[in-house]
Amino acid sequence: MEAQQHISALHQDIESWKTDVDFVRRDVRYLKERLLEVAGKNSSREAMVQVEHFQNLFLRQHEVADELFHDLKQANKSLRVAIQEVPAFYGPVMEEEHSVLRERVEVFDKLFRELKNEFNNFLRNWL
Repeated sequence: MEAQQHISALHQDIESWKTDVDFVRRDVRYLKERLLEVAGKNSSREAMVQVEHFQNLFLRQHEVADELFHDLKQANKSLRVAIQEVPAFYGPVMEEEHSVLRERVEVFDKLFRELKNEFNNFLRNWL
């Protein structure tokens, strides 16, 4: 029973992380719209260089979000298999994978916050 509760807690973590990653994907779409707004109002070379810079960063951020979301879905699948096939044993491998995912999500969140902060500074200068 304890192993199953632990697996359930891991599942809840993953679901929470998926929600966070999905929020970032939606937020990136919104930031892209704001970027288009800047591009429409500012045609200077300096502004366009920054617009291209943020286009590239947003594209990469979305790619990373998609990859992480996929990996989180796969981790959930692995947990379902563990519950069905070996409910009393989830093993140190699952713990290690979960730890790696946790670290990836934390880095992902940190980098996105930094990107968003940099972009907001850019907006203050150009809007």
